[in-house]
Amino acid sequence: MTGLVRRTLANVVIHLETRHDQIVTLKMDKQLLGVDKDVVMLFSYVPPYDSPYYVTAEFGNGIDLLEQCLHDVHDIVDDFYILLCGDLNARTGSLNCPCESTARSQMEEESLLERKSSDTTINPYGRKLLYFCHLFDCSILNGAKFFNADEAVTFISQAGSSLIDYFCASNELCGRNVFMSLQVESRADSDHLPVTLTVRTTRTDGSTPRAQGEWVEKLVWDGTKTQLYLDALHSRESQEKLSRATGELDTDVDRALGLFVECLQSAATCMVKKVFVGGRPRKKNWFDAECTQAKKVARSCLRTFKKKKSAYTRQQYV
Repeated sequence: MTGLVRRTLANVVIHLETRHDQIVTLKMDKQLLGVDKDVVMLFSYVPPYDSPYYVTAEFGNGIDLLEQCLHDVHDIVDDFYILLCGDLNARTGSLNCPCESTARSQMEEESLLERKSSDTTINPYGRKLLYFCHLFDCSILNGAKFFNADEAVTFISQAGSSLIDYFCASNELCGRNVFMSLQVESRADSDHLPVTLTVRTTRTDGSTPRAQGEWVEKLVWDGTKTQLYLDALHSRESQEKLSRATGELDTDVDRALGLFVECLQSAATCMVKKVFVGGRPRKKNWFDAECTQAKKVARSCLRTFKKKKSAYTRQQYV
Protein backbone atom coordinates (compact mmCIF):
# COMPACT_ATOMS: atom_id res chain seq x y z
CA MET A 1 0.00 0.00 0.00
CA THR A 2 1.02 3.61 -0.51
CA GLY A 3 0.17 6.73 1.45
CA LEU A 4 0.65 10.20 -0.03
CA VAL A 5 1.27 13.29 2.12
CA ARG A 6 1.54 16.87 0.92
CA ARG A 7 5.02 18.32 1.05
CA THR A 8 3.73 21.19 3.17
CA LEU A 9 2.77 18.65 5.86
CA ALA A 10 6.05 16.74 5.82
CA ASN A 11 7.18 18.30 9.10
CA VAL A 12 4.01 17.38 11.01
CA VAL A 13 3.10 14.00 9.47
CA ILE A 14 5.61 11.15 9.73
CA HIS A 15 5.58 7.50 8.72
CA LEU A 16 5.65 4.87 11.45
CA GLU A 17 7.37 1.63 10.52
CA THR A 18 5.26 -1.44 11.31
CA ARG A 19 5.51 -5.05 10.19
CA HIS A 20 2.11 -5.17 8.50
CA ASP A 21 2.08 -5.04 4.71
CA GLN A 22 -1.65 -4.25 4.43
CA ILE A 23 -1.47 -1.13 6.61
CA VAL A 24 0.18 2.26 6.15
CA THR A 25 0.66 3.99 9.51
CA LEU A 26 1.22 7.73 9.86
CA LYS A 27 1.49 9.99 12.90
CA MET A 28 0.06 13.51 12.73
CA ASP A 29 1.46 16.06 15.16
CA LYS A 30 -1.15 17.27 17.64
CA GLN A 31 -0.38 20.91 16.84
CA LEU A 32 -1.82 20.55 13.33
CA LEU A 33 -5.33 19.94 14.69
CA GLY A 34 -4.83 21.83 17.92
CA VAL A 35 -5.61 18.79 20.08
CA ASP A 36 -3.87 17.41 23.15
CA LYS A 37 -2.57 14.16 21.62
CA ASP A 38 -0.93 13.12 18.36
CA VAL A 39 -3.20 11.34 15.87
CA VAL A 40 -2.17 7.94 14.51
CA MET A 41 -3.74 7.30 11.11
CA LEU A 42 -4.14 3.76 9.80
CA PHE A 43 -4.78 3.33 6.08
CA SER A 44 -5.72 -0.30 5.62
CA TYR A 45 -6.93 -2.90 3.19
CA VAL A 46 -8.52 -5.93 4.84
CA PRO A 47 -8.81 -8.88 2.42
CA PRO A 48 -12.15 -10.76 2.46
CA TYR A 49 -12.42 -13.50 5.08
CA ASP A 50 -12.02 -16.29 2.48
CA SER A 51 -9.02 -14.69 0.76
CA PRO A 52 -5.91 -16.84 0.01
CA TYR A 53 -3.96 -14.08 1.76
CA TYR A 54 -4.76 -15.64 5.13
CA VAL A 55 -3.23 -19.00 4.19
CA THR A 56 0.25 -17.66 4.97
CA ALA A 57 -0.71 -14.62 7.07
CA GLU A 58 0.14 -14.40 10.76
CA PHE A 59 -3.49 -13.67 11.66
CA GLY A 60 -6.65 -15.40 10.52
CA ASN A 61 -8.50 -12.19 9.75
CA GLY A 62 -7.64 -8.62 8.88
CA ILE A 63 -9.47 -6.97 11.79
CA ASP A 64 -7.23 -8.81 14.26
CA LEU A 65 -4.33 -7.53 12.16
CA LEU A 66 -5.49 -3.96 12.80
CA GLU A 67 -5.63 -4.65 16.52
CA GLN A 68 -2.07 -6.01 16.54
CA CYS A 69 -0.87 -3.03 14.53
CA LEU A 70 -2.20 -0.62 17.16
CA HIS A 71 -0.52 -2.65 19.93
CA ASP A 72 2.73 -2.32 17.98
CA VAL A 73 2.21 1.44 17.63
CA HIS A 74 1.83 1.69 21.41
CA ASP A 75 5.46 0.56 21.64
CA ILE A 76 6.44 3.65 19.60
CA VAL A 77 3.93 6.30 20.70
CA ASP A 78 2.78 6.55 24.32
CA ASP A 79 -0.67 8.06 23.91
CA PHE A 80 -2.59 9.01 20.78
CA TYR A 81 -5.93 9.37 19.04
CA ILE A 82 -6.90 6.92 16.29
CA LEU A 83 -8.11 7.65 12.77
CA LEU A 84 -8.72 4.49 10.76
CA CYS A 85 -9.78 4.34 7.13
CA GLY A 86 -9.77 1.97 4.21
CA ASP A 87 -11.46 -0.95 2.51
CA LEU A 88 -12.20 -3.16 5.52
CA ASN A 89 -14.61 -5.61 3.82
CA ALA A 90 -16.81 -5.22 6.89
CA ARG A 91 -20.56 -4.65 6.77
CA THR A 92 -21.98 -3.18 9.96
CA GLY A 93 -25.50 -2.15 8.95
CA SER A 94 -26.41 0.94 10.96
CA LEU A 95 -24.71 -0.27 14.16
CA ASN A 96 -22.01 1.56 16.09
CA CYS A 97 -20.13 0.61 19.20
CA PRO A 98 -20.86 1.92 22.73
CA CYS A 99 -19.01 5.10 23.62
CA GLU A 100 -17.06 4.87 26.88
CA SER A 101 -15.75 8.45 26.90
CA THR A 102 -16.22 10.32 30.17
CA ALA A 103 -15.67 13.74 28.56
CA ARG A 104 -19.18 13.87 27.08
CA SER A 105 -22.72 14.06 28.39
CA GLN A 106 -25.07 11.12 27.91
CA MET A 107 -26.96 13.06 25.23
CA GLU A 108 -23.74 13.67 23.28
CA GLU A 109 -22.76 9.99 23.60
CA GLU A 110 -26.11 8.81 22.26
CA SER A 111 -25.94 11.34 19.42
CA LEU A 112 -22.45 10.18 18.44
CA LEU A 113 -23.59 6.56 18.36
CA GLU A 114 -26.51 7.06 15.99
CA ARG A 115 -25.84 5.97 12.43
CA LYS A 116 -27.81 5.49 9.26
CA SER A 117 -26.72 3.31 6.38
CA SER A 118 -27.91 2.34 2.91
CA ASP A 119 -26.44 -1.12 3.60
CA THR A 120 -28.42 -3.03 6.24
CA THR A 121 -26.33 -6.22 6.15
CA ILE A 122 -24.02 -7.22 9.02
CA ASN A 123 -21.28 -9.75 8.26
CA PRO A 124 -18.66 -11.43 10.53
CA TYR A 125 -16.03 -8.79 9.77
CA GLY A 126 -18.62 -6.14 10.57
CA ARG A 127 -19.07 -7.58 14.06
CA LYS A 128 -15.31 -7.78 14.50
CA LEU A 129 -14.97 -4.14 13.45
CA LEU A 130 -17.60 -3.14 16.02
CA TYR A 131 -15.66 -5.04 18.69
CA PHE A 132 -12.44 -3.35 17.53
CA CYS A 133 -14.10 0.05 17.94
CA HIS A 134 -15.32 -0.95 21.40
CA LEU A 135 -11.85 -2.13 22.38
CA PHE A 136 -10.13 1.12 21.33
CA ASP A 137 -13.01 3.50 22.17
CA CYS A 138 -13.71 4.49 18.56
CA SER A 139 -16.82 5.18 16.50
CA ILE A 140 -17.70 4.58 12.87
CA LEU A 141 -18.12 7.89 11.05
CA ASN A 142 -19.95 6.65 7.93
CA GLY A 143 -23.57 7.71 8.28
CA ALA A 144 -22.98 9.22 11.73
CA LYS A 145 -25.88 11.57 12.48
CA PHE A 146 -23.63 13.56 14.83
CA PHE A 147 -21.74 14.85 11.75
CA ASN A 148 -24.58 14.44 9.24
CA ALA A 149 -22.20 12.07 7.44
CA ASP A 150 -22.98 10.42 4.11
CA GLU A 151 -24.73 7.04 4.48
CA ALA A 152 -24.22 5.89 0.87
CA VAL A 153 -22.79 2.55 -0.20
CA THR A 154 -19.12 2.60 -1.20
CA PHE A 155 -18.88 -0.49 -3.43
CA ILE A 156 -21.02 -1.25 -6.48
CA SER A 157 -20.78 -4.36 -8.68
CA GLN A 158 -23.07 -6.52 -10.80
CA ALA A 159 -23.63 -8.77 -7.78
CA GLY A 160 -24.84 -5.93 -5.56
CA SER A 161 -23.73 -2.94 -3.52
CA SER A 162 -22.41 -2.51 0.00
CA LEU A 163 -20.78 -0.15 2.48
CA ILE A 164 -17.31 -1.58 3.16
CA ASP A 165 -15.02 1.49 2.99
CA TYR A 166 -14.86 3.26 6.34
CA PHE A 167 -13.59 6.07 8.46
CA CYS A 168 -13.42 5.38 12.19
CA ALA A 169 -12.09 7.77 14.84
CA SER A 170 -11.40 7.92 18.57
CA ASN A 171 -14.44 9.16 20.43
CA GLU A 172 -12.30 11.73 22.24
CA LEU A 173 -11.22 13.12 18.87
CA CYS A 174 -14.85 13.65 17.90
CA GLY A 175 -15.17 16.33 20.57
CA ARG A 176 -16.51 19.87 20.66
CA ASN A 177 -13.37 21.35 19.08
CA VAL A 178 -13.28 19.03 16.04
CA PHE A 179 -15.80 19.08 13.20
CA MET A 180 -15.75 16.25 10.68
CA SER A 181 -17.58 15.98 7.38
CA LEU A 182 -17.71 12.65 5.53
CA GLN A 183 -18.75 12.40 1.90
CA VAL A 184 -18.99 9.48 -0.55
CA GLU A 185 -17.93 11.01 -3.86
CA SER A 186 -19.75 10.35 -7.14
CA ARG A 187 -16.75 9.32 -9.21
CA ALA A 188 -16.90 6.44 -11.67
CA ASP A 189 -13.21 5.49 -11.85
CA SER A 190 -13.58 2.24 -9.88
CA ASP A 191 -16.14 -0.15 -8.41
CA HIS A 192 -15.17 1.47 -5.08
CA LEU A 193 -16.37 5.04 -4.59
CA PRO A 194 -13.95 7.53 -3.01
CA VAL A 195 -14.75 8.46 0.58
CA THR A 196 -13.42 11.82 1.79
CA LEU A 197 -13.20 13.09 5.36
CA THR A 198 -12.80 16.81 5.95
CA VAL A 199 -11.62 17.83 9.42
CA ARG A 200 -11.94 21.35 10.79
CA THR A 201 -10.87 22.20 14.28
CA THR A 202 -10.76 25.02 16.79
CA ARG A 203 -8.12 25.16 19.49
CA THR A 204 -9.12 25.34 23.13
CA ASP A 205 -8.28 29.07 23.10
CA GLY A 206 -10.79 29.63 20.29
CA SER A 207 -8.22 30.11 17.53
CA THR A 208 -8.09 28.10 14.32
CA PRO A 209 -4.82 26.34 13.38
CA ARG A 210 -3.02 28.13 10.56
CA ALA A 211 -3.34 26.72 7.09
CA GLN A 212 -0.25 25.10 5.69
CA GLY A 213 -0.45 27.22 2.54
CA GLU A 214 -0.23 31.00 2.45
CA TRP A 215 -0.12 33.91 0.02
CA VAL A 216 3.37 35.30 -0.46
CA GLU A 217 4.86 37.96 -2.72
CA LYS A 218 7.53 36.91 -5.19
CA LEU A 219 9.60 38.70 -7.79
CA VAL A 220 8.92 37.04 -11.13
CA TRP A 221 10.80 38.42 -14.12
CA ASP A 222 8.46 39.56 -16.89
CA GLY A 223 10.18 40.47 -20.13
CA THR A 224 7.26 42.65 -21.22
CA LYS A 225 7.96 44.96 -18.25
CA THR A 226 11.68 45.39 -18.89
CA GLN A 227 11.34 49.06 -19.84
CA LEU A 228 9.29 49.79 -16.69
CA TYR A 229 12.07 48.21 -14.63
CA LEU A 230 14.79 50.26 -16.40
CA ASP A 231 12.81 53.48 -15.94
CA ALA A 232 12.46 52.78 -12.21
CA LEU A 233 16.17 51.93 -11.96
CA HIS A 234 17.12 55.28 -13.53
CA SER A 235 14.73 57.25 -11.38
CA ARG A 236 16.00 59.89 -8.96
CA GLU A 237 15.19 57.77 -5.93
CA SER A 238 17.09 54.73 -7.25
CA GLN A 239 20.08 56.84 -8.28
CA GLU A 240 20.27 58.32 -4.76
CA LYS A 241 20.30 54.81 -3.25
CA LEU A 242 23.04 53.72 -5.64
CA SER A 243 25.06 56.82 -4.77
CA ARG A 244 24.77 56.08 -1.04
CA ALA A 245 25.74 52.47 -1.66
CA THR A 246 28.86 53.57 -3.53
CA GLY A 247 29.77 55.94 -0.70
CA GLU A 248 29.53 53.12 1.87
CA LEU A 249 31.90 50.77 0.02
CA ASP A 250 35.04 51.99 1.82
CA THR A 251 33.49 52.02 5.30
CA ASP A 252 30.73 49.35 5.49
CA VAL A 253 30.52 46.78 2.71
CA ASP A 254 27.47 45.05 4.22
CA ARG A 255 25.59 48.33 4.39
CA ALA A 256 26.56 49.10 0.80
CA LEU A 257 25.35 45.66 -0.35
CA GLY A 258 22.06 46.11 1.49
CA LEU A 259 21.43 49.47 -0.20
CA PHE A 260 22.30 48.02 -3.60
CA VAL A 261 19.88 45.07 -3.19
CA GLU A 262 17.18 47.40 -1.86
CA CYS A 263 17.59 49.57 -4.93
CA LEU A 264 17.20 46.64 -7.34
CA GLN A 265 14.18 45.25 -5.48
CA SER A 266 12.44 48.63 -5.35
CA ALA A 267 12.91 49.08 -9.08
CA ALA A 268 11.41 45.64 -9.68
CA THR A 269 8.14 46.38 -7.86
CA CYS A 270 6.35 46.09 -11.21
CA MET A 271 7.44 42.42 -11.32
CA VAL A 272 5.93 41.47 -7.94
CA LYS A 273 3.25 38.78 -8.03
CA LYS A 274 1.22 37.13 -5.28
CA VAL A 275 1.41 33.33 -5.32
CA PHE A 276 -0.14 30.73 -3.03
CA VAL A 277 2.55 28.49 -1.56
CA GLY A 278 1.34 25.05 -0.46
CA GLY A 279 -1.71 24.96 -2.70
CA ARG A 280 -2.62 22.20 -5.10
CA PRO A 281 -1.75 23.16 -8.69
CA ARG A 282 -4.41 22.54 -11.29
CA LYS A 283 -3.43 19.84 -13.75
CA LYS A 284 -4.59 19.33 -17.28
CA ASN A 285 -6.85 16.35 -17.81
CA TRP A 286 -4.97 13.45 -19.36
CA PHE A 287 -8.07 11.97 -21.03
CA ASP A 288 -9.61 12.93 -24.38
CA ALA A 289 -13.11 14.15 -25.28
CA GLU A 290 -14.48 10.62 -25.76
CA CYS A 291 -13.31 9.61 -22.31
CA THR A 292 -14.72 12.82 -20.83
CA GLN A 293 -18.16 12.03 -22.30
CA ALA A 294 -17.99 8.43 -21.02
CA LYS A 295 -17.20 9.71 -17.52
CA LYS A 296 -20.18 12.07 -17.66
CA VAL A 297 -22.51 9.21 -18.62
CA ALA A 298 -21.10 6.99 -15.86
CA ARG A 299 -21.50 9.74 -13.25
CA SER A 300 -25.09 10.30 -14.39
CA CYS A 301 -25.86 6.58 -14.00
CA LEU A 302 -24.19 6.59 -10.58
CA ARG A 303 -26.31 9.53 -9.39
CA THR A 304 -29.45 7.74 -10.60
CA PHE A 305 -28.48 4.56 -8.74
CA LYS A 306 -27.68 6.43 -5.51
CA LYS A 307 -31.11 8.07 -5.75
CA LYS A 308 -33.28 5.07 -6.71
CA LYS A 309 -31.12 2.19 -5.31
CA SER A 310 -32.71 -0.39 -7.63
CA ALA A 311 -31.14 -3.45 -9.26
CA TYR A 312 -31.90 -2.01 -12.70
CA THR A 313 -30.15 1.33 -12.09
CA ARG A 314 -27.19 -0.55 -10.56
CA GLN A 315 -26.85 -2.64 -13.73
CA GLN A 316 -27.08 0.52 -15.82
CA TYR A 317 -24.14 1.94 -13.87
CA VAL A 318 -21.83 -1.10 -13.78
